[in-house]
Amino acid sequence: MNIRAVIARMYLPSSVKVKGILDVYVRFALSIHEELIARNIEPNAILENAAIAAGKATAETLRREAGLHDTFEDAVDSWIIGSKAMGVTISVKEEEDMVLFHHMYCPLWEIFRERGTLLCSQVCLPMVKSTAQEICQCAEMVVIKSPDMENTCIKALRNVS
Repeated sequence: MNIRAVIARMYLPSSVKVKGILDVYVRFALSIHEELIARNIEPNAILENAAIAAGKATAETLRREAGLHDTFEDAVDSWIIGSKAMGVTISVKEEEDMVLFHHMYCPLWEIFRERGTLLCSQVCLPMVKSTAQEICQCAEMVVIKSPDMENTCIKALRNVS
């Protein structure tokens, strides 16, 4: 692991974690979702495709800014760094064949829940999956527990190499 990734895993300034930006992001996703429904257009595939593209762009940013490469450990780091950047509180646990990520607090989930529409499966999950897979093709996302109106998600990265 390189030094920039180590530093980013431990510390990101609070200015990076701006809830206002998250609120705008979530409102944007919800607005698109509602507009597509109002036009009788199925929104899920459109949102998922946009999230996948955003995840790939995120991976490229992490390669450039945090010095991530193409290992499974770098894919794990991408989720840890991304969680810190988004203000997500996570518990990370290494199991024998996967690394579990339990979101103890997720501001995106909170905002989706407050607005009454969880778009985690259409926005967040495809984005983080594509981020990890763009970093390392051997990283497979496994949803252990899907988010609902009461709880955030628990997901894992499995090394399939």
